[in-house]
Amino acid sequence: MNIEPQIGSRTFEFGTGFANEIQNFVDASLGRAESVAPAWHGVEIVRILEAIYESAAAGREISLV
Repeated sequence: MNIEPQIGSRTFEFGTGFANEIQNFVDASLGRAESVAPAWHGVEIVRILEAIYESAAAGREISLV
């Protein structure tokens, strides 16, 4: 999994940053583009977060393999 941001700049322009994301969502919904944030990304994030909470509660490493 690549967690390195795929952006050209390390700064975030708040005024336009979300506008691009929203435009991509609209374009993807209309079938004009690939989503930059597909649903499976969210599923993986939740899986990782659940493992973090489980690890903290159990006091041991949780494998995600």
